[in-house]
Amino acid sequence: MLCPFCLADVNEFPARKVDRGQIYSCPACHMAIPLRYVQDYWSYPPVILSLIGLPRHGKTTYLATVLHGLIQLVSASPSFTYTALDEEAMELIREKQRALDSGHLPESTPQVFPHPVILRMEGDPIIGQCHLLIYDTGGEVFTRVSAIKQYAGYIMRSSTVVWLLSIQDLEHPSDLDAFLTRYVQAVLENGGDPKAQRLLVTLTKADSLAMRADAPDILREFLLLDDAPAIAGERWQAMSAALDAWLRQQPGFANFVKRSQKEFLAVDFTAVSALGATPKGAELMVAVQPRRVLSPLYAVAVPAIQEFQQARLAHEQREAAERDAQKRRDEQQRVQQLQEKKKRMEARQREEAALARQAREKTITKVTAGIMSLPLLAGSLWLFWSVLSRYWDSTNSLGNAGLVIWALLGVFFSPIAGIGLMNDHSTSNFKLWRKMLGGILLTIGIPAVAYFTPYTFFGWLGWLVGGVVVMGAGMGILLAE
Repeated sequence: MLCPFCLADVNEFPARKVDRGQIYSCPACHMAIPLRYVQDYWSYPPVILSLIGLPRHGKTTYLATVLHGLIQLVSASPSFTYTALDEEAMELIREKQRALDSGHLPESTPQVFPHPVILRMEGDPIIGQCHLLIYDTGGEVFTRVSAIKQYAGYIMRSSTVVWLLSIQDLEHPSDLDAFLTRYVQAVLENGGDPKAQRLLVTLTKADSLAMRADAPDILREFLLLDDAPAIAGERWQAMSAALDAWLRQQPGFANFVKRSQKEFLAVDFTAVSALGATPKGAELMVAVQPRRVLSPLYAVAVPAIQEFQQARLAHEQREAAERDAQKRRDEQQRVQQLQEKKKRMEARQREEAALARQAREKTITKVTAGIMSLPLLAGSLWLFWSVLSRYWDSTNSLGNAGLVIWALLGVFFSPIAGIGLMNDHSTSNFKLWRKMLGGILLTIGIPAVAYFTPYTFFGWLGWLVGGVVVMGAGMGILLAE
């Protein structure tokens, strides 16, 4: 997008909020951009009319008559309208129009031309619609390289510049060579390239030129044409070639013509009559009758609009490609999200399956441990009865008490072993059977020691030692991880 103030090519004009709306600004020069210029940018190609020229060569008058010509075109064309996009442009148009209507020449352009005139043109019979950006500055600026660099920066980024040249007001032909030298130096020092620009040399005050005996006949015919046939390909080229040849024949002009064609990408020649007659000082002797003042505008606008249409097509293709790329990224992201969701669901299902499997295994383990603890309890009860039956002595209450204690220990440890097995959360069969061994030692081992130990003092001592050993071994195996 082209900034109308600094002519920088930017990607977009950032918007910022204000109290009652928003303002767009250029990221390069930070100037506020007219709202409609931004919103309708791709519908109205920007056409740059960059005016250059020496002092008193008719730039200000030409600018005034261009605006006057647009006003006349509103009446002549049923579809044409123009609109100033900001208040400053509107005031400038009114000022120039009042000067011409009052029979006076407009005042010269100040050295510093603050902002471009931005006009929206619609329904033009030749170029359709566009945003016309008119750049002008005082002729004194072009007498010094430093002033050109400081005050005429717009020319550095203009693809076509319109050089308004009044041969009658030229002090010496060498002034053209000096002007060309200063212009090229200023553009190069500011980072521009004249060889990338087109130069439209526009001879002003053509009504006076046409009266010269050596003037080309096509010049007189050209001034009487309408703008559409005036800029038609063959006629425009014939007019340019005729003025080229005519200027080469004028004393001191040939070097300027040849140099300009080497310094610029392309050079065309045309002529305009801003007033239609020579004024007397600052007073107009007759009503303004402009001749071909819009032809340079159209000559600049036609290729500019064609280039813009190509840029717009490329922009639309980039946007379409970006939309397609965004769709692909969105689709890839959606597929990735679905894949991640599927992975999470599969992981959750695996986790739930693992928990269910562990729950089943725990249930099976507990049931198995409970079932296995029943024979342990039965075995311990049988050993308990066997010990009592073998060693019960009605005359020895102390011995009977020991038998009962040892037997009851076996019966007591039977449910403990079962509970230990039921609380086992391991899925290892080895660990389960190891604890099973500990349970057997606890429940059957202790009564077995009492059953197989002789009924003597040393037997009692053996019961004690053997029971402690068996009980410790069983507990250690059962509680080991």
